[in-house]
Amino acid sequence: RLRREIGELDAQVSEVRTKGAEVAVVHDVIRLAYQYEISRRKKEIAKKRQKRFELIQSYLAGRPFPSPQQKAERNLVSARLTNLTIDALEVEGDLARSYESLRLYVPLEPESEIEIPWLKGVGTLDKTEWVRTAPEKNIDLLAQRFRIDSSRKEKSLAKREVLPDLGISGFYQRESAGGAERAVGGGLELTVPVWNWNRSGIKSAEKRLEADERLFRFNE
Repeated sequence: RLRREIGELDAQVSEVRTKGAEVAVVHDVIRLAYQYEISRRKKEIAKKRQKRFELIQSYLAGRPFPSPQQKAERNLVSARLTNLTIDALEVEGDLARSYESLRLYVPLEPESEIEIPWLKGVGTLDKTEWVRTAPEKNIDLLAQRFRIDSSRKEKSLAKREVLPDLGISGFYQRESAGGAERAVGGGLELTVPVWNWNRSGIKSAEKRLEADERLFRFNE
């Protein structure tokens, strides 16, 4: 029975790990979606600012016989436009990287707009509720709980298996030379020493349980 329960707990650990991998993928998709949409909006803002300063630059360049002050203004606008162009190129790079990363998970057309609830103020997060339920829903802690239960049952199983493994053997032999002779025998096989009482197995199970409990307390 204990072996069956240990197997079931190990299966639950594997199931939790699989669920954790799925949650990690969902987390990556959400993170990349926000990153992509933010970069796309930054690109729109950068383009608008560029156009505005290009108009100002065009206006200043059209002045005949500019004064020293007007020349200084033109130089400032030109420098600012250069900085905006650099910023726009960086935003373009961020957008391209987030787009390619997001396409690994979901089909997405270039320059597509993604609905992000929290960017529009639609989604809300109850911090108190989140903090309260986070330990219960933590994938790593849930898997560790199953591991602790499994280690406890392994310890109980080790304490039950105090006797060495017993092996039974038998043989039959027949010889016809000099008359028919038959020999039948059997034997028992025991691990030496027989009085060990599985101390090493129990100690190993105890150490494993202690390690699992310490890891759980550390992660919690």
